[in-house]
Amino acid sequence: MRVLWVVLAVLVSSAVAWGALPAGAVVRQDVPLPLSGKMALSPDGRYVVVTATYTIEILDAQSLEVIRSLALPRPLPLSVAFSPDARTLAAGGPDGVVRLWDVAIWDEIASWKAHRGGVRAVVFSPDGRFLASGSEDRTIQLHDVTTGSSVGQLEDEFRMTVVVDLAFSPDGALLASASWDGSVRVWDMAAREVSRILTPPPGRRAIEAVAFSPNGRLVASADEAYVRLWDVETGDLVYALTGHEDFVLSLAFSPDGRVLASGGRDRTIRFWDTATGTLLRTVSALAADEPAWTPRWITALAFSLDGRFLISAGSDGSVIRWDVSALLGAD
Repeated sequence: MRVLWVVLAVLVSSAVAWGALPAGAVVRQDVPLPLSGKMALSPDGRYVVVTATYTIEILDAQSLEVIRSLALPRPLPLSVAFSPDARTLAAGGPDGVVRLWDVAIWDEIASWKAHRGGVRAVVFSPDGRFLASGSEDRTIQLHDVTTGSSVGQLEDEFRMTVVVDLAFSPDGALLASASWDGSVRVWDMAAREVSRILTPPPGRRAIEAVAFSPNGRLVASADEAYVRLWDVETGDLVYALTGHEDFVLSLAFSPDGRVLASGGRDRTIRFWDTATGTLLRTVSALAADEPAWTPRWITALAFSLDGRFLISAGSDGSVIRWDVSALLGAD
């Protein structure tokens, strides 16, 4: 399947002018043979990092020009994240190893075996002291960033399946995890135990993405073609957001929390009003002259610090910067 995906991407790039822009896009860059298509925007707004097949690509966040490539000993990096102070980059690989780089000089400064399976998710705690990692081995590990040593494993009586996404609450008190068993677990970090399990209606399967709102009151999750907003305190479902026509793979809140962006296999990005659950805008990730079968699943999303722009990563290697102000008619 992965080979077919790469072949499709090559065919598209041959048939369509490189860098063709969809409506609402400002600039586009393409990285080589992504496959996992994970991305992170540095908290200082300077860099975008994207996983490629054999490297992690470092892009200028404004121009999206590639400024550096980080070589990896094993192909197929699965996850990336910046520390809150933007000084450290973390990545998880298919070999269960977590690696850290010093962003100032882009040198690898640490690595350790964190899991028995691929590391699908990494995220720093808001104070930057700890790194949480989620894996195909069905565990969540907590690591001391300074030493790389394990400081605990999160587990509950109901065994998780593959953990694919993690998100800390803004105050670091809670950690939300998304897994393929069809539930979102909200972990109390002081007690190191589950405080809530958020479960979509019966019949829903894998949870592909999870995100906390900036005020910490809402958790967004994605299961199949649905986006759901949950009240963190009560565990109640606030809104079920419908409109996507295939699996939703990525979520991002705007810095003010008023807008939630979602993207997925239907090659669209949708913008939602978090106060009302209203769909504000849908944009296609494809340019007018690109065929509908272009393999551009939206695998990652990140808002700029001021909320005026959104950056998306696609499964075909495309990285696109969108003008949110223009798309949503903001001042």
